Amino acid sequence: MSDGRLAADADDNAWRLRQDEKALAVIWPLLGRHIAFHRRLVDLTANVKAALLLSQTIYWTRHGRDIVRTAGWFLKTTEQWEMETGLSPKEQSTARAVLRDLSILHEQRLGVPAKLHFRLAVDQLGAMLSDRIGSAVSRLDWSDAAVVAELLGPSLAFHRTLAGIGGGIHAGLMLSRALHLTRLQWKRRLDAWVCNSEAQW
Repeated sequence: MSDGRLAADADDNAWRLRQDEKALAVIWPLLGRHIAFHRRLVDLTANVKAALLLSQTIYWTRHGRDIVRTAGWFLKTTEQWEMETGLSPKEQSTARAVLRDLSILHEQRLGVPAKLHFRLAVDQLGAMLSDRIGSAVSRLDWSDAAVVAELLGPSLAFHRTLAGIGGGIHAGLMLSRALHLTRLQWKRRLDAWVCNSEAQW
C-alpha cells in the first residue's frame, strides 16, 4: 500500500472519530440520569426486570433520605418506579413478586392515607450473594464499599430513555451497554467495531 493511501486512510479514521465524538456529545445529554444495573443480580433472581428493580432498591437503601430513621423503609410510588426504571406497573408487580418470593424485598402499607413502602432484606441479600460467589461475607455492610463492590460485582449504567426507544427493558439494557462500549472505543481512539460474543452480551 502506498504512503499516500495510508495517509488517506488515517485521515478518514480521524474524521470518523471526530464525527463519533460529535454524535456522542449530542446524545449524552439527551439520555438523562442513569441507574446502576448490577448484572450479578440477574443470576440471583433469574429475572432481568426483578434484577433492575432490585438494583434500584439497593440504591435507595444505600442513599435514601431518612433510611436510618425509618429502619430501612422507603416510599416509592408506581409512577416513581416507572420514571426511574422504565418498568410498567405490571412489570413492577411481577418483579416485586419475584423479590418477595426470594425473601429479599418486604412491602408494607404505612401512614394515613396508607402508602406502599419497601424495605430490602439486607442480611438475606448479603447471604444469597455470598453463597453465589463463594465469599466469606456473612453480613452485608453498606458502609464497606469494597465488600459491596465484591458482592454486587460490576454495574452497567442503564439509561431508562433507551428502554423507551428500544421498546423495552431488555433492549434498553443492550443499548446502554452498546453505548458504553462505543464510548470506550472512542476514548481509546479505536476505529473498530465492538466485538462481543453472545455470552458476553
